[in-house]
Amino acid sequence: MPRVSWQESPQAVGRRVREHRLRRGWSQALLSRESGVSLRTVKSVERGSAATMTTIGKLAAALGLEVAELAEDPVEGNSAETVPQFLLQQAFPIVADPAIEQLAAEGAFADMQRDYEGAVAKFKSAFDLEGELEVHAQLIVRWATALDNAGDSEQAIRELQPLLVNAKWKALRPRITNWVKYHIAIAKRRVYEKQGAARTRDLDEAQKMLTSLSKADNDALNVSAVYQLGVVHWVRARQTDCGQLRKRAERLFARARKQWQEEGNYREGYVLRRLAEIKERDGELQDAHELLLDANDVFVRFEAERYRLDTRERLRSLLGKAAGLSEAT
Repeated sequence: MPRVSWQESPQAVGRRVREHRLRRGWSQALLSRESGVSLRTVKSVERGSAATMTTIGKLAAALGLEVAELAEDPVEGNSAETVPQFLLQQAFPIVADPAIEQLAAEGAFADMQRDYEGAVAKFKSAFDLEGELEVHAQLIVRWATALDNAGDSEQAIRELQPLLVNAKWKALRPRITNWVKYHIAIAKRRVYEKQGAARTRDLDEAQKMLTSLSKADNDALNVSAVYQLGVVHWVRARQTDCGQLRKRAERLFARARKQWQEEGNYREGYVLRRLAEIKERDGELQDAHELLLDANDVFVRFEAERYRLDTRERLRSLLGKAAGLSEAT
């Protein structure tokens, strides 16, 4: 079979394969399974290596596309260059009526800009439009996540719990309910971090939920749960100064970083920031500084503004700490 011979460069084709994969919230491994193309080849194509027409055809079919859609320029006005890159990597993408998708995208952008009130309003406006049950459930997850990001973790849990227990939502598929559990677990861990020992039960429940979800048959959820489980162990390690818990956290962070790095996923920056925390706690401020710089680069590349700003604040704090230590000596 001859290599693809259209005028488009293999790099452009690979970029479109990756963009369409991420729009679906798929990992490279899932695309490999759905298309019948080896994981090694999927990675190679996305890196810009030339591929046969058969391979591109299989990838296009798995993504629900015509081959021409990977070979031709995107429709003007709908180019990925006009869309913030982090929106292409939502692990929980909303596929619905265009009006709902637009409001959901605006909500996600507002959340990334730290406009949490605006984000909740956008998601609720989308919810008010006619849509399927699962789309409405996803929108609830989105505004609950914005509330959690704003610091109102307990309200986030109250918004999410009905999706697991109310009869109205009993038809939701595990794919949806597992993400609900995931976000409840994150909120519970944050409640513990705010309130301490009085809420140890929340941290225990978060760990139990994340342990189960880390074994889920969903690559995007699996790696996210692995990372968050690492965060739980790191939180416990900070509280108890337990070396074993710290090592467990580092192993989980390494697993998540490897997968996100291979996928070119902005969430790699999450791991880099946690690793920087560990180095800072050890007094290895130079290593912590370099890890934060790397995290900042990741977030800049993917236009993840909230995480970039948070990382810059951590860098300033770290530099201030280093300067204080320097003066003390």
